[in-house]
Formats: sequence, structure tokens, C-alpha cells
Amino acid sequence: MGHGGPGWEVDLVTGLRCHRCTGEVVCAVRVPHSFLRADGTEVGGTRLVALCPDCDRGRAGAAPVIAYFRAHGQVIADRVEELAGLLREWVADVGPARVGELEHSAR
Repeated sequence: MGHGGPGWEVDLVTGLRCHRCTGEVVCAVRVPHSFLRADGTEVGGTRLVALCPDCDRGRAGAAPVIAYFRAHGQVIADRVEELAGLLREWVADVGPARVGELEHSAR
């Protein structure tokens, strides 16, 4: 669908299951991340963060995206700009600093 931030990709998906509850997610975002190995080499990659209507419903940035999909069930062509704005808000809420927190809360 587009980018939410530098190097981020928002993918609208169907059939993807939440790793926390196994429910179906409404969309997912790939965010860049990196870590340093013991020898000091930086290793980069991407991490997939999914939006689950059950697990994420209490998150401020997620609630409007979930509401959009509950109301429309799909991307509506004449409402793409609205959805893009909602996705930007959600992506800002799950930025790289938040990704680690989300993974830890799932355990």
C-alpha cells in the first residue's frame, strides 16, 4: 500500500494469523531493525508487525484502523487517503522502539 516511515512497508494481508492469539490480522507492517553482533558487526533486516483486532484493540493508533476494516471489510478505492492517514498513525505507534515491546508483551 505504501510507506509509513523510512523503509517501512505496509502490506494489507488476508489469511495471516496473529502470533499472539492465532486470530486473523487486518494488516501488517514491515519495519527495519538492526542489532550488533558480539564482534561489533551491525546486522540489519526487517521485522513484521501485524495488527490484530483482538490483541491490539486497546492501542490508540490501532483502534481507527480496526474500525475502518470492521466498517468496510476491505480497502475502498474512494477512501484510500483516509485509510493511509489511519495507517500512518498506527505505524507511528509501532515504530522500531515499540516493536521490541510488542514482541515481549506477546510472550
